Parts: sequence; structure tokens; C-alpha cells
Amino acid sequence: MTEANPPEESQLHQHFPNFSISSERLEAMRSDFISAAETIRRAIAENRPILLRHHSDCDGYSAALSLEQAILPLIEECHRRERPWIYYKRIPNKSPYYNYSDALRDLSSSLSDSERFGLRSPLIMLVDFGVSKDELYILRHLKIYHAKIIIIDHHEPGLEGESMVEYRKLVDAALNPHFLGFDGNITAGMLAFELSRIINTGIGENFLLPSLSGISDKSECPELDEYLKRAKSKFSAEFIKSLAECIDFLAYTLGQAEARRIVSDLFFEPEIQENLVSILLPEVKRRREAAIASAMHLAKIETLGRIRLAQVEFSGMARQDYPPQGRIAGMCFDELSKNEHNLVLFFILPDSIIIRSNAEKFSAPNFVSFLGKKLSLFGIEGGGHASAGTVRFFHFAKAAVIEEARAYLERL
Repeated sequence: MTEANPPEESQLHQHFPNFSISSERLEAMRSDFISAAETIRRAIAENRPILLRHHSDCDGYSAALSLEQAILPLIEECHRRERPWIYYKRIPNKSPYYNYSDALRDLSSSLSDSERFGLRSPLIMLVDFGVSKDELYILRHLKIYHAKIIIIDHHEPGLEGESMVEYRKLVDAALNPHFLGFDGNITAGMLAFELSRIINTGIGENFLLPSLSGISDKSECPELDEYLKRAKSKFSAEFIKSLAECIDFLAYTLGQAEARRIVSDLFFEPEIQENLVSILLPEVKRRREAAIASAMHLAKIETLGRIRLAQVEFSGMARQDYPPQGRIAGMCFDELSKNEHNLVLFFILPDSIIIRSNAEKFSAPNFVSFLGKKLSLFGIEGGGHASAGTVRFFHFAKAAVIEEARAYLERL
């Protein structure tokens, strides 16, 4: 087994490459980037296998592939006489959460590999999703087996006080703009792109990846503008948008299937990209138009106090198809927002409500927290950020949740 010395602790501090774009927010996260890069490089040098879990959407894939392009060459260099796949796995997650069953599968696989190949405990990287305070037990279980953990995410973490302190102790490195008081417009794909350049300074700069990430997640920030400027030297803005939509469609359909060649071609082969966009984009548009037409037909709008409430009772039409329900809710909200202000959308499913809002006094996390306290026996959970979120509940509680939710809006 080829041995390599871990990098010196101060090495990246002394030779930190500049970010690819000018960004005060990225600069503010510099120490977090260094910590994550050192943890990854040390894992490779210590012959520690890396397991990369990422959300199966355009942002998640963009982030994971940026990291993979940086990590795999270093693993191959360190283990020239061995099979590199022993030391690296990438697993897409259809769900935007890392749940306990995912963690148990990862642990089981890692322990099995440890017994077969004499490997150390893994470095588990969670990309484009994190854990809430109610899921810290998952990280605790991973730590029993001495796993290293890195989380790269841009969603509201829902951590504060003691839960944040424990989270910081459990993870070896974390990249999330929210930890420094920023919003989530710097996506996982942008964070991973910049991190990849620090991990391995020998890789090229593919600005298409952070651009796809930002476009697909509807990011609005100067960082995305800078990535798009650089990507436009090879791709038009319209093509990047079309490609992002097709990647989301393909990723959703693949779910947790790996499909490395198909995914690689869609991200890195220009000729295949053009052919696939011409094939997939008409189907994506057809499905999207049908979904938004159905949602708008079901939308019922009324005034509750100062709030305009749009309810879309989608329970009878819910199915596991593309576009996913969260995307339909977003498209429906975008359409309604053209004519409605101070709007809250409840996209109602059998055991959950997807929330979108442009109302100044409404906060999805505060709303979910209120319901959790008010209806403590109804399995209330969820979260999000101020203008978007989800509240989940037991099936039998649906009517009570809607009634309490309406009363809450009337009081705003």
C-alpha cells in the first residue's frame, strides 16, 4: 500500500489559491474552505476511503462532479498499484435528506470494506443536504465508528444554541453560507467548485458546473453572474438554462442509480450535450406545462387578514413523476406571484404542505415551529427558509393542520 504524508496544517493557509471569482462572501468563508480541503487531502494521504453522498438534482450533481474531478486524480496518484474504486464511492440521493437508513447503509458498506481490504473508517461527505437538530443522532452514530464527516450545503440548517454547538463538534468540516449569516444563493455547486480548486490545484476550471448549479436552483447573486460570464465563452445563457433543466429531469428519473457514463456525457461532452438537450427539452417542457396547468386549475385564492392565501389541494393528483411536487409548487407560485403580492401558497399533499411565500411577515421556519408547539401530538416536522419550506404531519392530522395554519395567517 502506497503511503503518503498528510499535508502540513499550515500548508493551505500559506498557499491558499485565490477564489476563481471576486466574492466577499466566499472570502468570509475562507477558513471553512481550508478546513474542508485539509480534511479531504488528509483522508487521501491516510488511506481513508471517501464516500460522497449528494442530492440527485442538477445542483447536487454539479457539486459532486466538481469534487470528484479533484479527488479521484489524487487517489489514483496515491494508490497506483491498487484499485482506486476501493477508496472512493459516489452515491446520489433522490431524497433531499440524509436519513438514518442512508447512514446505516453507508456504515454497513464501509465496515464490510474495512474487513475485506483492511481500510480505515471512511470520510463521509454530504453534499447539497445536511442534517437538522432532530437528525444529529445520525451523526452521533457515524462517530461511534470514527467516521470523518464533511457537510457542504446551502440550505437553512435549522440549528441554534446547543444543537449548533454539538453539530460543530460532530462534523470535521462544514461549508454553509448560513453559518456566517448569508443566504443560500451561493449554492452547493458553487461551494464545491471553489473547494475542488483548493483540494487539487492541477485541475482545470469548468465554469459550466457552478453556472448549472446556480441556474437550476434559481440563485440570484453576483457570484452566479460571474460564473455565467466565464461560462458564456463556450455556452450561451439559454443553452445553460436548457441543459440544467434536462439534467434535473435525467437526475430525477435516475434517482439513486449511478449511471456514471450517462451523467458524465451530459456534463462534459459538448456534442452529446447538444443532442440530449434537443431530445429531452421538448419532453421536459411538455411535462412542466401539463403540471403547471393542473396546479393552476386547482388553485383557490382568498384573503386572510393581510395575507393572500393560495391553496392547491394536490393530494388526489400526487404521483412520483417529473416534475417533482416541490418543483410544481415553485412553478405555480412563480405564476401566481405575477399578479399577487403578500402571497402565501399552500401546496397540499396527503401528509405534508409545501410552502412558498413573498409575504414580508411570514417565515416558513417560524410557521412550522408554531404548528409543532400547537399540534404537538400530530407528528409535525419540517423547516426551510423564510420564503420556502415544508411541514410534514400524520395523515389523520391534515384537516387540523390546515385549520390551524389558516388561523395563523389571519393573525399575521
